[in-house]
Amino acid sequence: MAKNSSKTPPAAAGETQPESPAPAAPLPAGDDAPSPAESGADDSDPQPPAPAESGETVPALVLSDNHLGKVGQVVQVPAAHAEQLRLGGLIDPHPNAITYKG
Repeated sequence: MAKNSSKTPPAAAGETQPESPAPAAPLPAGDDAPSPAESGADDSDPQPPAPAESGETVPALVLSDNHLGKVGQVVQVPAAHAEQLRLGGLIDPHPNAITYKG
């Protein structure tokens, strides 16, 4: 029979193991870090980034049929939204895309 090398005897049938200790409380922030209340941060109402000048638009090629237009159309989109629309694959605002005749 194998010898148990641990010093703690195994639990007998019907016995329960003691609960593990509660996790330690998180460490407080350093003195240099302001608390959310002190910094004025309010996560409940985030402010969107300030848009480019009101009414400013840029031309862009529509890459798929969507709310902006049909594939191949050149449309005017709000300058403040152009980058997000490009990243979403809806438009291509590059000058070469706009002048391409395919």
